[in-house]
Amino acid sequence: MRSKTAGVVAAAATVALLGSGCAAGGSGGSGGSDGSGGSGKNGAPTAASSGKSASGSAPTSGATTTNAAASDGTIAVPSGIDADTKKSYDLENTIAICMRGKGFAYTAWFPKPSSSNSPIDDDADYDASKAVLAKYGFGAYAQWVYPNDPNVPGHYEMQVSPNSAVRDALDAAQQRLWDKTLVGDIAVAKQTGSKFTPDSCTGQAFAKVYPNQPDEAQASSEGKAAAARAAQDRQNLNGDPALVALAQTYANCLRGKGITVSSTQVTEIRNAVRFQYVSQAAQRAQAAGGHLDVATATPLLTTEIRDSLADLDCGRAFRAAYLPKLKQAPDAEGVG
Repeated sequence: MRSKTAGVVAAAATVALLGSGCAAGGSGGSGGSDGSGGSGKNGAPTAASSGKSASGSAPTSGATTTNAAASDGTIAVPSGIDADTKKSYDLENTIAICMRGKGFAYTAWFPKPSSSNSPIDDDADYDASKAVLAKYGFGAYAQWVYPNDPNVPGHYEMQVSPNSAVRDALDAAQQRLWDKTLVGDIAVAKQTGSKFTPDSCTGQAFAKVYPNQPDEAQASSEGKAAAARAAQDRQNLNGDPALVALAQTYANCLRGKGITVSSTQVTEIRNAVRFQYVSQAAQRAQAAGGHLDVATATPLLTTEIRDSLADLDCGRAFRAAYLPKLKQAPDAEGVG
């Protein structure tokens, strides 16, 4: 199942632009939603109506990309990447070639890999986690105290597909044509639970890059089986006597420091205090119009840092026993 997930990263990210401006929307493919450009004589798309520039290349929008596109709209596949990621690049390039071949501007795009900087993701390393927590806490309020710091846990840099500008430059009718060339008839696709049709550039690219991709029914069955395995793994971890005892000790330590513990479940307690802070910060920000000023956020961050360090210390023995077992069942953590 990993290849299916990793293989559509760029594609899904690019098709996401449809959700922001196209009723037809899509996801498994790569760029627009269900159309192309306008048409010239005999219905052939013209350069102007298809979003092409005078040179025939797609206009750019200052979007973040991993490398520059060639004149045919494709991007170079980096060396040293894993097979699944390579297929993601191949998928985007195949879509670009198809779209360009039909006369429509399209540039293959792959978002820059985002590195995780949350101490929660690697809290087996006590010293590294402590250093991050001592400055940023869980990352709930640090985003407002350090608004331009990319190292704030949970920092996310919005990346925009260069195809957004291409599509936005078209009128409504041209957008529908551009979208349809990219992902096909969405109404038809939805009948099979898909987000693109086989005759679209995205559908043809998927068939070429993933020739042995399971059909929707098989994929659904595999997904249900994976969910069942995760539920069983979660049940096993939550029923582990040694981990249960350590989780209780962890919770008692936190309570002794005046910190509320929302759950003592083995698969939930590691993130319990963090989630509380993140949720509270989001509620405060929403009540304040979506933003907290530095003066308001700073004392809240100070308290968050104190509690995050207490959480790190109280849970040290628990994590030492729990994390090795979690690695054997990484989908088990959380509520369910």
